[in-house]
Amino acid sequence: MATTTNYRPGGLTKMDGVRRALAELGPDAKPLAIKDYLRSRFRLAISADVASNYKKLLAKRARSAKQPPAAVPPPATVVRLTPTAPGAKPTGDAIRLEDLQALKGLMGRVGSDQLRTLIDLLAR
Repeated sequence: MATTTNYRPGGLTKMDGVRRALAELGPDAKPLAIKDYLRSRFRLAISADVASNYKKLLAKRARSAKQPPAAVPPPATVVRLTPTAPGAKPTGDAIRLEDLQALKGLMGRVGSDQLRTLIDLLAR
């Protein structure tokens, strides 16, 4: 059975070595500097290409860890705006023009943030 060259008996993998080198040398360290650091510090033989690939992979993982997952928007609610005669009762889920005017007046009086908080409270 062939042994992998990525694992050393001391427990330090090449990926761990590159991770430590970047922590010590900084994220802008060149692959040759990483290679020399690992050879002198841990006696770990690694090529500059492997160091470069591991550096790219670690940067990609760091970027994806920082990005929050995309929020899924709630399904859209369809609202029918139907004109009604004054004094007539609305049918179903229709919103009258007077309702929108009252909502706009309330938003002007208390502000959009307070109105949003009130709607969230009532939606629970």
